[in-house]
Amino acid sequence: MRKLSCLLAFVFCAANVVAQTPSANGASAAKPLAASALEDGTPVKLRVGAGINTASVRVGDELELDVAEEIRMGDVSVIPTSSVAKVVVTSESLDAAKSGKAMVSLRYVLLADGEKVALRPARERKPASEKATVISAGEGDISISNGAQVTAYINGNLPLDLPKLRLANLPTNELKIATTPTNAEVSVDGKVLGNTPFSGRVVRGEHAVTIRMAGFQPWKGTVRVTSEAANVQIALKKQDGLETLPQAAAAPASLGDLARAARAKKTPQDGQKPASDPIELLPGEKRDQGTTTPSTTTPNASAPSPSAPNSTAPSTSAPSSPSPTAPQN
Repeated sequence: MRKLSCLLAFVFCAANVVAQTPSANGASAAKPLAASALEDGTPVKLRVGAGINTASVRVGDELELDVAEEIRMGDVSVIPTSSVAKVVVTSESLDAAKSGKAMVSLRYVLLADGEKVALRPARERKPASEKATVISAGEGDISISNGAQVTAYINGNLPLDLPKLRLANLPTNELKIATTPTNAEVSVDGKVLGNTPFSGRVVRGEHAVTIRMAGFQPWKGTVRVTSEAANVQIALKKQDGLETLPQAAAAPASLGDLARAARAKKTPQDGQKPASDPIELLPGEKRDQGTTTPSTTTPNASAPSPSAPNSTAPSTSAPSSPSPTAPQN
């Protein structure tokens, strides 16, 4: 009996150890961040650029703040200083004319590859109970003023596409495309970027450019962007119009059209006999290639000829000469 009690106690202790193992590992085995990820709460230094006057902004205005410090991951620039952060003015200071301050809501910052990353004004997230009923997308507002530097924080863990970011780190230059006529669609390397006149920065090197516009032939070519900006002028050609078009079906003839055609066949033209009527040839006439040509003029048999003697006049006949009689043997 005592052995059975010891055995039960051992099994009970072992079960407790097994039950506690997942919870102990759970705290430390929370899914680790990937090596190529931007961690939640990463600070982003922003600066109000010289082109912004915070004393004259109005509620609802969208502003772009400059990135003051680059954020790198190894040899890759994740958020370069050439990027910007988008903010929206939510309120104006009562003494804005003097202090030049304005409250803005943080929206996002652009990565080197153009991806948008949400921002918030504090390093730590606010507990749900402390959040206001209506809040901005960045979970709060911050105050900005002319030339001031502020700190925003990455809102959430963000996996990064390092190969794409590394490609975006390559030197770029401006590509300008103008067409005649304008408003043609521009595709670079298979991606639609806008309409002409087009201007944008692309990585240096060769790019496949396609221009399309309704009613004009597509233009395709390779444009090389070097250390200097590339300017391309394209005159689009209209479609040649040689495409095969479906033939329209002939409209059926009306009864009136059929009647007029029948009358036209029966009506002689220029006093000629209809082709369908038989042609009677008089004695002495002959027909040559469809034309009747009289060879002699024959008077009507019923009309008396003025030079002909009267049919009642006596006719004289020459005396007949006797035929010689052959001698009889």
